[in-house]
Amino acid sequence: MGDIYIKRLESNGLRYISHLETSKDLKCFIKSNHLFVEYDADIFTDESILNIPLTATVLPLAWLSGSDIYVDQLDKHFKESMDKIQIYFKDMYPLIPFTTKIHVAELVDNKIHVKDVDRRTGLLFSGGVDSTYSMISNIQSKPRLIMHWGVDRRPYPIYKEYWSRVNDTYNKLADKYDLHLNLIKTNVQEILNLRRIEHRYHKELFYGSFWVRLQHSFVLLSLAAPLSMERFDKLLIAASGWSGKMPKYNPYPQIPETDEKIAWADLFVKHDGYIERYKKTRKIIEFFKDEGTKLRVCLNYNDMLEGLNCCKCEKCYRTIAQIVQLEVDPKNYGFKVDNSTWERMRRYYTNKNELEWSDLNTQKLIPHAIEYDLHGSKAYFEWLREFKPSDKKDVWRYRDLYDYLPYLIAKFANEIYKIFNINIYEDPTPQLPEYKVEYLKTLISRINPEWDSS
Repeated sequence: MGDIYIKRLESNGLRYISHLETSKDLKCFIKSNHLFVEYDADIFTDESILNIPLTATVLPLAWLSGSDIYVDQLDKHFKESMDKIQIYFKDMYPLIPFTTKIHVAELVDNKIHVKDVDRRTGLLFSGGVDSTYSMISNIQSKPRLIMHWGVDRRPYPIYKEYWSRVNDTYNKLADKYDLHLNLIKTNVQEILNLRRIEHRYHKELFYGSFWVRLQHSFVLLSLAAPLSMERFDKLLIAASGWSGKMPKYNPYPQIPETDEKIAWADLFVKHDGYIERYKKTRKIIEFFKDEGTKLRVCLNYNDMLEGLNCCKCEKCYRTIAQIVQLEVDPKNYGFKVDNSTWERMRRYYTNKNELEWSDLNTQKLIPHAIEYDLHGSKAYFEWLREFKPSDKKDVWRYRDLYDYLPYLIAKFANEIYKIFNINIYEDPTPQLPEYKVEYLKTLISRINPEWDSS
């Protein structure tokens, strides 16, 4: 379809900017033509390594659009690994052409040359259940913890107060266990117009998000490349699922078969901790015991005036429930819980009419005779044990209609969906908290002052 050019670099040892150009037919998919990445430690400034993050960021767009990528210098092993992954992904996504060629003027055969051979492991670390489990299960390797600020559609430098709390919390954790922690700051999620890409290529992506389907591992891992030189030649990415079966119509490519094909220099990637989430939670509690630690499972930054979790979203709810099932106070692990929490959780799942795979494990493990009643939780678990979601309506035809709308109209429709807390791609079941009802009434009354809000 077109061409993508990775152009000049600007670097000062801690921060670099990489510039991007595209042919005219791809410009509608580009929000920013420069990627910046800032590290808190000196980085390897060779162009062949610094070009890895931007190449990994735009490569999925090239796959979708049948475009080629042109770059002056690139690490030889990274280029080879991307060629292998392209062949593998073709079976996952048969509607995507995967004809992309990465044209490199100069391939460079880099070596990591780890200086401290006792600390040669890196770990992508968020503070959540998956990465915390990977930290403790690899603690003997003294893994370097690598966090990202700007990879969740909330670019650096917004939410400074929140990220100050995150940085302070996990620096203390790292110091306690004699580990290194690095925070990478970036605008990587501002490079591509994700909504426009999802709108144009919805069928090729099986109606899923571009980030989840194609970008996730490539971006997170590649941002660590400049940091890895002389520091680590093994990089762990925590598994976020536990079943080895790939759903036929809902591929989720963050699995060992894909993650472990990503490489550069003589570094290799390891997909770590491929077990059920409740087992990870149990191991975390066994490790930290009643002393606890601060887990960070939530991305609802707007609802966090303090702490690291909102304590009112599905990810918070599932983690709270699994901790309580182990008869441990969730407050020791960074969650605010009181007697009202359980009624909110019950309303949430009733309105949603669905349990996630992790929540199904929680339900399955509820004993017939419940002896724990932390913060008044017993009645909730008795209800959850018997809860059976009814059949959900077929929403695929609504997704088709949404994606066939002209882009600007679809973009407006998506803003309305947000009011109802509907993700047209991943979670079509509506739920409407009271404050959103009031917001919707205000919005409609501005459009039509004569509208009867009752």
